Amino acid sequence: MSESEIHFLPVYDRLDEIADLLASSGTALLHAEPGAGKTTLVPWKLLGDTRYAKGKILLLQPRRVAARASAERISSLLGERIGETVGIRTRLETIISPRTRLEVVTEGILTRIIQNDQSLEDYSVIIFDEFHERNINGDLALALAWDCRETLRPDLRIMLISATLPTAEIRAVFGEIPMISIQGRCFPVSTVFRPQLRDERIWDGAARLTKEALKTYANGDILVFLPGHREIRRTAECLGTVHADILVLHGNSTPDEQKAVLSGNSGKRRIILATNVAETSLTIPGITIVVDTGLERRVMFSPATGMDHWDTAPISAASAEQRKGRAGRLSEGFCLRWWHESEPREKDSRPEIAEADLSPLFLECAAWGSSPADLKWLTPPPPSAVRHAQELLEELLFLSDGRITPEGRAAVKTALHPRLARMFLDSEKQQAQSTAAIIAAVLEEGDFLRGSDPDFRERIRAWKNWRRGYNSPHDRTLRRVDTEAKRILRQAGRESLSPENVDEEDAGILLLSAYPDRAAQQTRSAGASRSRLMLANGRGAFIQGALAGEEFLVIADLDGGSSDGKVFLASPVSRSDLEQGKAGPVTEQTEVCWTGWKPAARSLRRVRRLILSEKSGGTISPEIIALGVSAKIKKEGVGCLPWNDMLKNLRARESFVRRHKHSELPDLSDEALSESINDWLIPFLACDGKEVLTEEIFGKALSYKIGWKNIRTIDAEAPESLDLPSGNSRSVDYGSGEIPILAARLQEFFGCTETPKLCGIPLLLHLLSPAGRPVQITRDLDGFWDRAYPEVKKELAGRYPKHVWPENPREAEPTSRTKPRKQQ
Repeated sequence: MSESEIHFLPVYDRLDEIADLLASSGTALLHAEPGAGKTTLVPWKLLGDTRYAKGKILLLQPRRVAARASAERISSLLGERIGETVGIRTRLETIISPRTRLEVVTEGILTRIIQNDQSLEDYSVIIFDEFHERNINGDLALALAWDCRETLRPDLRIMLISATLPTAEIRAVFGEIPMISIQGRCFPVSTVFRPQLRDERIWDGAARLTKEALKTYANGDILVFLPGHREIRRTAECLGTVHADILVLHGNSTPDEQKAVLSGNSGKRRIILATNVAETSLTIPGITIVVDTGLERRVMFSPATGMDHWDTAPISAASAEQRKGRAGRLSEGFCLRWWHESEPREKDSRPEIAEADLSPLFLECAAWGSSPADLKWLTPPPPSAVRHAQELLEELLFLSDGRITPEGRAAVKTALHPRLARMFLDSEKQQAQSTAAIIAAVLEEGDFLRGSDPDFRERIRAWKNWRRGYNSPHDRTLRRVDTEAKRILRQAGRESLSPENVDEEDAGILLLSAYPDRAAQQTRSAGASRSRLMLANGRGAFIQGALAGEEFLVIADLDGGSSDGKVFLASPVSRSDLEQGKAGPVTEQTEVCWTGWKPAARSLRRVRRLILSEKSGGTISPEIIALGVSAKIKKEGVGCLPWNDMLKNLRARESFVRRHKHSELPDLSDEALSESINDWLIPFLACDGKEVLTEEIFGKALSYKIGWKNIRTIDAEAPESLDLPSGNSRSVDYGSGEIPILAARLQEFFGCTETPKLCGIPLLLHLLSPAGRPVQITRDLDGFWDRAYPEVKKELAGRYPKHVWPENPREAEPTSRTKPRKQQ
């Protein structure tokens, strides 16, 4: 872009207004649509304004590709190269000089700058570009920068720039920041929906739509949005020998690859296969057609790995519009979408802070001297994720009582995930820093052998062979692994990285430092190359390959399914490593298994959920027996106790008397019995290696609970049976309802005019036929003789003619005989 061309960009005529607003208020929001020139011209303007000459300017770009492109364009406007007035700092490269006044940085680098100089003495302005992307490091950097401005540097100027600023949300958190809004320069773009065909894979669909675009639209280059490297490679293979130049653009594109895309000097039509790095910031010349698969790689926290992982997910409606707009920068354009027009999409992408692992963020806050709750967040971190992060950091010994430890500060300086930082710090004691650096780099960059044998040592061997000059189909990824490992070692003050200093056999013990909770033990073999594992954190998994025969492993990566996970990366560890406490303290405990009420002891030595040794037998202490009985009753209820009919009846009789006459009797309800078992049941348990609780033991305990004096009262007030006028004794049923039941043949009640009572309560009489079948149920015997007996007599006299059916039952002689006595 030449200086004469910038006059046509929409933001150019507002540059003075923007510079004045930021100088006067100290904060500003700039809403500028795609193509307005905001990324390049605003920093360029501030560089030439004397009001911003006292300190350097920081321009935050969320992506490395956009950071380099921005630095190059601003440098070209100044007639310079990167590293003079305009410098760049990313994880992979730093090009600055004493002359540098504008530093274009990525998010992690901005956080490091703020942490290393909390007052930011060398800087006067921070510009957060493409703020709508809401990456977690960007949110963290803004929280720290804002805290710096409020407490240390009230003169620090902060500007947020985006095409889709959440203005209301920003002002609700940070106050009434003034805003300038600028329209972009975009031509109309026609949208064509080409939904996924049945069983069509991403790359097949992208290639199909790209070929259609080449055939249907004669002019312009084509920008194809794909989720990641693999889809880019497979799409290029599917396109084959189309009559066009195929270029790629993603977060790990080299500077030469990036220049080839951004220069636009090719004589043929171009097809640019890109990830969402091309969604914002970058202006790619020649693009009039966009093919959008509607997918992106999104950072999400995976409990399965304990770290952030990339997940393929649908883009939001806002992102879809951003991508579509890329086709309208130069002229009218076209957008082909690989989904159905009616498919619902979220309005905006979820902020990464709402989905990601927060342990790196929490550690950074602790290094700043605050907790996450003390800082201002556009989207507050979820409390559950904050708790999980704090627990992990305390386990890794980076936090103590919520405060950062010296080891925690050392971990921050590594710029690694806390798990990997723990591993790298521990590696110094083992003189294995080079190996730890390679392991960390492989986990940071991604498994380049995914789908093959999960043995982590194979990844290290692949890197060693590559460094020794052997060709590899994974040259690009191995080069990034090598670069990242060197960065890690430089940060620790070591400059060299040699294959001779890397030992893949150290992988297991090193990974244990990062993943102590994912030490694993084989629990079941399913053949020579497959086995099931139990992880120290209690999760199940299965592994295939040569490692399936190992007794103990440490797992670096497995899927996040709800059932047993599939292991993708692991390394063997020894029993001695675990016994030395490398995965956590070794504990010894007695575990009791119950068969009915008979316990069996098992002595265990374990690390978390892993069993190192076990021994059956041994004496079980009364305390352990008491705990086991209490747990069983709590889980199953008092119904699991060895009740027999006599004890059930005693309980029912006691409850009846307690309700109707003697309220001072003890409460024998389920709840009351369960709550007081330590008082009435536990002291009676047997501890002789046999059944701890039998009917006899339980009967003694229950009698003790009731009390012998109370039992005599119960026997008197609610006897087990009653004598009837017939001379027979019949049992009383206390357990079938609120009112006790007395059942007997009707003839046994002849001569009675009153219903038998207990505790002053008329019993529920079940009057039976001579055959023992119910004839009538009543609590009013006298009324029964008048109202119901005449009809009953008619019916039963015909059915049982040999039995006595007197006209006046009140005066008849009661009998239990089935036939009348013979007259003497």
